Amino acid sequence: MSKTFTKNIPVNEILHLDDRLEYKEGQVISITIAQNERLSITLFALPKGEEISTHVTVGDAIVQILDGEAHIVIGDVEHNVKAGETLIMPSEVPHSLDARENFKMLLTVVK
Repeated sequence: MSKTFTKNIPVNEILHLDDRLEYKEGQVISITIAQNERLSITLFALPKGEEISTHVTVGDAIVQILDGEAHIVIGDVEHNVKAGETLIMPSEVPHSLDARENFKMLLTVVK
């Protein structure tokens, strides 16, 4: 029997990650898929107008946009990102996110 290192998501099955979360008005929804001392993988859904305020992470944060559009600020650089795009936020650089429309992302933090 093999050991599974992921959680909260089926294994050995084709998935559409953007279908794993529903939008909820006024709430940021997340599902942790994997987490250990070197790696964190989390799915997020933010309804239009929700935000993640300025913060820093210890590790590079790779954002893969699954649905919608958001405004992401990394340090002093502003980005408008949309479905199908990927953005890397470097370790220990302040960043924030504002959902310009309903927005889903897969966030991978590598330490």
